[in-house]
Amino acid sequence: KIEQFCLTVDDFQESQKEQKRMLASAEEFYQSLGFPYRVVCIVSGELNDAAVKKYDLEAWFPGQQTYRELVSCSNCTDYQARGVGTRCGIKKTGKSGGEDGLAARASYVHM
Repeated sequence: KIEQFCLTVDDFQESQKEQKRMLASAEEFYQSLGFPYRVVCIVSGELNDAAVKKYDLEAWFPGQQTYRELVSCSNCTDYQARGVGTRCGIKKTGKSGGEDGLAARASYVHM
């Protein structure tokens, strides 16, 4: 199974593009191995609290006569970043810049 993590700026269109790029990368890898697979877009009722959109890449396992998940590509927007405090856009100004010397409040990245 492949695990991929990417960080983007706090822009939904950008995180969607990155999600599609991750999915294409996973597909390219499994195509190179010659595995029969399918891509499944997970319906909203099956998503966890973190993901706003999720694709699973499932390969065919002939011995089990079923598809099994190999890759999940989820767009969690800033849900996970808030939990670990991962931000972008922090600019330090020195001692007189306010709380912790930050010039402006940074936004949470999309993961």
